[in-house]
Amino acid sequence: MTLSRLSLLGFVAFLVACNHETPTEPRSTLDPHLGSRCDVVASAVDCIAYLNGVASPVSSFVLTWSSSDPSIGTFTGGIGTATAPARLVPSRRGEVTLWAHAEFQVQGRNYASDSFLWTFLLDPASPARYVYYLAGNVTAAGGTGPVVGAEVRILDGYAQGKRAITDTFGSFRIDGILTNETFTISASAAGYQPQTRSHVISPPIVPADAPGNPSYLSFQLLRSP
Repeated sequence: MTLSRLSLLGFVAFLVACNHETPTEPRSTLDPHLGSRCDVVASAVDCIAYLNGVASPVSSFVLTWSSSDPSIGTFTGGIGTATAPARLVPSRRGEVTLWAHAEFQVQGRNYASDSFLWTFLLDPASPARYVYYLAGNVTAAGGTGPVVGAEVRILDGYAQGKRAITDTFGSFRIDGILTNETFTISASAAGYQPQTRSHVISPPIVPADAPGNPSYLSFQLLRSP
């Protein structure tokens, strides 16, 4: 092998070594996106926002908060950082969905990101409450597979009348369920005996030491005689 070829191979190896990243090396911007969280404080809601996927300093960070119905309440307080949460104070009773929007710059590049939060039932005279969802599946008793086309319906409570039809996997989802409220729900399908259950859903954010009721419920239907 000639000396010139050896020199060339050595130079290529040097370039490869220079471009190799070790696990301890800090990475540049990965996937900058906005995260957020809201907590109930009496009748109000405190919200904070933060950036994920950013390993470099952030500049020109501008954060705004919005709601699906501004007539229900207005944001006051800080700009929504971890040290100065934005507070939504209700002016009337109603259901509202909150989200955050941020525009910021990382390493000279401009980004915009949204973070959609939870939905709340607000009332100036009552504690704020999360409005969440219920998902689950309907199967045939005895392990014979999913029940397709079953109707799952909420019979009482805040979400009374809401319904869903199971898909090809027997799965369903119903949105707009008020948390910390016991409600009655039924599942029915042609050729099966209907089943009625009572259930309650905990808020999506609960104290670490508090037991939670899942937003998942399954039914097993017996075939009609």
